[in-house]
Amino acid sequence: MEFQQLVNSLQTQSSTLHTDRLSDTAEAVRQVSKNIEEESVILYIQSCTINSGKSKLQWDQPRNVMIITKPGDVSLINMTRKLALWFLTTSKTCQEVKVFVDEKLKVSKRFKYEKIVAHYPQEVQQKLSFWTPLLCANQPHLFDFVITLGGDGTVLFASWLFQSYVPPVIPFHLGSLGFLTPFDFEDFDIYLKEFIDSGMRVNLRSRLSCTVYRHQQRPTTNQKQLCCDQGNTCYCGNAMETTAVPAETYQVINDLVIDRGPSPYMSLLELFGDDMHLTTVQADGLAISTPTGSTAYSLSAHGSLTHPGIHATLITPICPHTLSFRPTLVPDSMELRICVPYHSRSTAWASFDGRGRIELRQGDYIKVNASKYSFPTVCKKDPTTDWFNSLSTCLHWNKRTTQKSFAIVESSRRKITPITPTTNHHFTSSKDSLSDQMFTILTDNKETYFMNQQQQQQQQQQQQQQQQQQSSFFIYDDSSSSDNDDDTLQGWADEEIIKARTYIFE
Repeated sequence: MEFQQLVNSLQTQSSTLHTDRLSDTAEAVRQVSKNIEEESVILYIQSCTINSGKSKLQWDQPRNVMIITKPGDVSLINMTRKLALWFLTTSKTCQEVKVFVDEKLKVSKRFKYEKIVAHYPQEVQQKLSFWTPLLCANQPHLFDFVITLGGDGTVLFASWLFQSYVPPVIPFHLGSLGFLTPFDFEDFDIYLKEFIDSGMRVNLRSRLSCTVYRHQQRPTTNQKQLCCDQGNTCYCGNAMETTAVPAETYQVINDLVIDRGPSPYMSLLELFGDDMHLTTVQADGLAISTPTGSTAYSLSAHGSLTHPGIHATLITPICPHTLSFRPTLVPDSMELRICVPYHSRSTAWASFDGRGRIELRQGDYIKVNASKYSFPTVCKKDPTTDWFNSLSTCLHWNKRTTQKSFAIVESSRRKITPITPTTNHHFTSSKDSLSDQMFTILTDNKETYFMNQQQQQQQQQQQQQQQQQQSSFFIYDDSSSSDNDDDTLQGWADEEIIKARTYIFE
């Protein structure tokens, strides 16, 4: 009896030790996950060093900088020119930095490339060049960091250009929403000097790798004889087998959206996770999002807000025809597969970060995995602070007037006193005295209004003079911008960028 109790005690201790080991291993994994950004930066960035105490990225000396300008916005061409000239002539910390701007700006009337060459021939020859989608696809490691001038869409375009390795991206807020662009362009020189001299904190945003598989039929090697039921006639031929071959792969930072397209019927999709059938989707579509994309289409479809540091994939239905299909988070280690079944009434359409829209026919499917190519964005302070500031500023997350306490309500009630008219010692009626008071108030307000207007005009004139002094190196350009209103940056079409990628693989 005592021997049996001893055996049971040893078994209990063994299981306890095993549980302790598992707990210690889980804690170690959490610590490694907490420091994964620092380790990843060491692997990706070759020409810089890391200060492990502050987890910052810092170069010995950056060599090449790329500027991506939002197409279609005329005002951003002048800002791109201003930034490029700052690198060429003004900045002392970037004397050996070569600047790459969009090749389509070379013929822009607002960019005035010929005038820049005329005034700074030596600097242009040594330090100014132009980028193309082919250069980004062929030599992504050429650039030390990328500067985006625009909004969130310009940041997504940078992800679309760099489908493998991505340099650190410094996004300046010159668009509409600005969820991914925390930096103000007015202070660009301060930020860039600080980043180059003191280093920058990088947020490695996860991306999804989406591979499209196309349905194909091919004849089998085994011949099968097919006969009718009566046996009167028969037909001998090759049977067809169904297979799927990979066609193209996209890296997305926001989301993969599969919808019904122009079809009036709702989408019918089959969702698999690690080769296990999860559910049948009957809805307008399905959004597969990263944590960064949780504030994009997924948010509109009532998906959950997800911190970018969480390693998860969001599955959000778009207008499901059921009351129980709720948005779901799964670990990013799970491989997802979204199929269009053969018995679907219509085809489906897929878009990758809102680009490269393709049609999925019956039998086609898309595999979704966590991408090994992260998307590094530079933080203004740190990832968590920037994310919550964006929620508050852009989405007004949980903004509400604070409810008053009972003590404040009671004290405000006691302080309320009835308004009594002022006494008039002259022989005039109280009605006349009140009208005189109202006239005095209106007159004072009018004078105050005009004084405020004059002060505002003076402040605006002072700001304009300061801006003209700061941009004194543009004095040689006396042409008016009204002549170039039709001069806009057209941007690169999706077909041009995809053609550049295919040219590399050929």
